[in-house]
Amino acid sequence: MLITEARLGAESTGVPSRSNNGASGQPQHSPARSTSWLFDLFIGAWVCRTARAEGIASWTVLPCLPLIFLFGPAGFVAFWTVRFVKSRFVGQSADDLSPELAARSR
Repeated sequence: MLITEARLGAESTGVPSRSNNGASGQPQHSPARSTSWLFDLFIGAWVCRTARAEGIASWTVLPCLPLIFLFGPAGFVAFWTVRFVKSRFVGQSADDLSPELAARSR
């Protein structure tokens, strides 16, 4: 009981306790972490604008956005993959895919 009162007293007086904030009791915020977070937001915005400009369906870009925010380069590579597949395979006519198939359909 005495230990509980001592803990409550220390927290109510503003003395930092050793919780999830590390050994020093201070928050673990660094300028590098904030810069990385802002960079990921700008990249996510660029991905959305680029996808809209190139006519890529938003449902194909949607899984890339959390990957960009959480894992950075992995999400960016996922977007480039979606972009590559769209430019190479989606929306092409039969003439583009196979000249023999186009000749047979005429």
